[in-house]
Amino acid sequence: MAKLIGRDVELSTVDAVLAAGGPAALTIAGEAGIGKSALWRHAMEAARGRGFGVLSCRAAEAEVRLSFGGLVDLLRPVNGDVLSFLPVPQRDALECALLRRQGEGEVDRRAVYLAVLGVIRTLSRWNPVVIGVDDAQWLDEPTRAALEYTVRRLTGERVVVIAAVRGDADEAPFGAGEALGDARAPMLRLGGIDAGALHRLLRERTGRSWPRPVLTRLHASTGGNPFYALEMARAMDRSGKGAAGEVVPLPPTLTQAVRDRIDALEPPTREALLYAAAMPQPELSGLRTVLPGDGMAALQDAEDSGVVDFDRGAVRFTHPLLASTVYAAAAPGERRRVHAKLAASAADDEARAWHLALSATGPDERIAAALEEASARALGRGAPTTAADMLDLAARHAPEPDRSRLLAAAAERVFFAGDAAGARSRYEAALAVAPAGPERVRILLDLALAVFYADGPEHAGPLCDRAIEEAEGPAAAVAYLRKAWYRLDDHRARAGDARRALELLDTAAPPDLLALALLTAAWFGFHAGLGFDPADVARARAVLPPESRTREASMSRNVLRVFPRYLDPVAGRAEIEAARAAAAEVGDESGAMQSLVHRGELDCWLGAWEAAREGAGRAVETAEQIGQLPWRPYARYVLAQATALLGDLDGADAIADAGLTESDAWVELHLLGVRGFTALSRGEAEEADRWLTRLADLCASIGLAEPGVCGPAADHVEAVTILGDLERAQLLLDGLEERARRAPRPWLAAVLHRSRAVVATGRGDLATAAEEAALALAVDVPMPFEHARAHLAMARVRRRAKEKLAARDALLAARKGFEELGAVRWVAITDEELHRLGLRRGTEHDLTPTEERIAELVAGGMSNREVAAALFVTPKTVEAHLGRVYRKLGIRTRRDLARVLREP
Repeated sequence: MAKLIGRDVELSTVDAVLAAGGPAALTIAGEAGIGKSALWRHAMEAARGRGFGVLSCRAAEAEVRLSFGGLVDLLRPVNGDVLSFLPVPQRDALECALLRRQGEGEVDRRAVYLAVLGVIRTLSRWNPVVIGVDDAQWLDEPTRAALEYTVRRLTGERVVVIAAVRGDADEAPFGAGEALGDARAPMLRLGGIDAGALHRLLRERTGRSWPRPVLTRLHASTGGNPFYALEMARAMDRSGKGAAGEVVPLPPTLTQAVRDRIDALEPPTREALLYAAAMPQPELSGLRTVLPGDGMAALQDAEDSGVVDFDRGAVRFTHPLLASTVYAAAAPGERRRVHAKLAASAADDEARAWHLALSATGPDERIAAALEEASARALGRGAPTTAADMLDLAARHAPEPDRSRLLAAAAERVFFAGDAAGARSRYEAALAVAPAGPERVRILLDLALAVFYADGPEHAGPLCDRAIEEAEGPAAAVAYLRKAWYRLDDHRARAGDARRALELLDTAAPPDLLALALLTAAWFGFHAGLGFDPADVARARAVLPPESRTREASMSRNVLRVFPRYLDPVAGRAEIEAARAAAAEVGDESGAMQSLVHRGELDCWLGAWEAAREGAGRAVETAEQIGQLPWRPYARYVLAQATALLGDLDGADAIADAGLTESDAWVELHLLGVRGFTALSRGEAEEADRWLTRLADLCASIGLAEPGVCGPAADHVEAVTILGDLERAQLLLDGLEERARRAPRPWLAAVLHRSRAVVATGRGDLATAAEEAALALAVDVPMPFEHARAHLAMARVRRRAKEKLAARDALLAARKGFEELGAVRWVAITDEELHRLGLRRGTEHDLTPTEERIAELVAGGMSNREVAAALFVTPKTVEAHLGRVYRKLGIRTRRDLARVLREP
């Protein structure tokens, strides 16, 4: 392998990245002609020399719109033996994407992405792997998305990505910098080589030495750009100038230098090169069928001139500027003639459609039909963005009546590919040419959906109002339902929109639309405090067609997965987990992430706090990775809640505060509930009241009478009772009573009985308090934290009644429940209550478990601050406990404590 001239530092970087073994990425960036491709080719050869398996492709401007063109090249060495390690759905999807088999129906692009990741992981188990992409800025979008999906999931795999990209790149391609970190994803920004290196390069490539004055001018004019300098030197050679003492006119730009080089070729050679430049992936076999006369001999002349080279049947321009210059230099009519001939011989539908479009002089219905058909093929291969590009082009060639339909279809493709802004612009273009009627209403509603994700709900609602004005029957019902889901202000108004949708539907309405209307009315009616009838949910479940894939069916299933948490959390969790597993199986990251959030919320209720914290953490990361930032604060709420329950109150506050800066009203109220809970857990009743009053005010401002979660309301009752404001505590309790009357459910009954016991204890009505605490304990709900808090409430009643033994039994039951859950802060609260009883617990030195633990840590050498951090309490709490330990043991110093604990 010949060594690159003037690139010693860069070569060392390449060697270091390869030696590290991966996962890693190297980006080679710089202007055209600076030597990126040469360094990239050297890196590929160096990788082979080190035993890497090399998967490489060289992207070209002509193929940027063709689906998976780069992936076909990258995975060309991957045979069926490797693909056999993939699950069958993934293998089938990948083979369709690579045109190795004909698929039936539409391929899920996520299955293709999962398959690419699976192939890379399989190969990396046998040998380290290099994924190499030259001219990555021209890589087709489906391939880019597949590589980004893979790179973001590299952890310990022996995989190195090496990409060359034109221009002053700000970040590594494929999300490598964010996924791997800057240390594992270095960027080489190539500059010019020095004058000495340039002299050696020119001497090697042109076979002659150059006078120093000429060399100095070349270096100064080109900035040391190797390709630019070489093209200028060749221009001098062609002119016969460049001898010592001559004043040599230099081409003013690199483009002009390359143009001069192309113009110097014979006309048949330029024509042969035009065919190659017009093809996405020129092959000798394909060119042989279209080149006129002695075209193949002319192509050989181009290779002899160093413009192209032949690589295992493929024709490659030695520099991308040569291809673009050849194409730009041809007259428009000549380009159209070449594309027409290439269209006639193309074996691939996508390529044929592109060539037909580029051969046309104006609108052509035949070309529009070919593009639409090719779009369907691209979508079937799992390339929605390519499909959308083809539909855009089809719309320009289609007759007027078809344009809005084609533009709307293109918008739908990019929306489901995750580009809401791109969908919005296409829907707006479709709306501008759509005639009045059902199609225009549908475009308005789809535009509202794209705007909701791209710009926010406040911009989507007015579009729904426009659709309502123009729609009739079921279409108007759809508009009312969309409006209900998009507006965030008034839940009673949202429930009203849903009821109006139901009124517009009759028994002949589409069943998936009827199901969504029933569920939407039930959902917003419940949250608006209008009550709840489980029969509506049951009816919706019964009428929803199980195989329907409409947007209404998808929304209905989402509601059906979430609604059960208010009725049966255990069944709800099982359904959500099944949805998460199904989404993960097909690579639906968005669906899996959303299910993690909903599952985590239920895990907090059911006592699986570590699982909730782990899943919510993953959901936060996924929301950031896939750009679904509206879901990040919701995931942060679940993460904060689980963190608080596990006793890290400061950590929970930090997470909640981060979520509060970016959340909508629905998530904000949940985060405020977390802050109220952490304050109450610290014993800061006034602070808890402040946070929970904000929550109540927010609910009132958006007409949310039933937020669904009851813990914050019960915490508010307890905090205000502790503050001694029993009148306000009763008002808050009345609110809980009303919620239970409108929409009764078992776990709300448990919370309500405990809250009644808290207020009755505050009033001194201990008989009522004891009765309510007993009722709270009798409610059979699988919510262990609530059960432990009911024991704690009972203990406080018994203590106030001077029933110390009964109080101790209740406290020990509460403590056992908290300890099993890992609720360390609430274990400490219970221990403090036990201490207040003044009863012996039968432990050595009469220390409480918390006092024993603190004594052990202090005797082991920890400071008070270190003990506080270890037990998730404040240093003042440690000081208070330590003072009691000293008094009980009759000692004064830490040295005494260590001595006493060492005594047998």
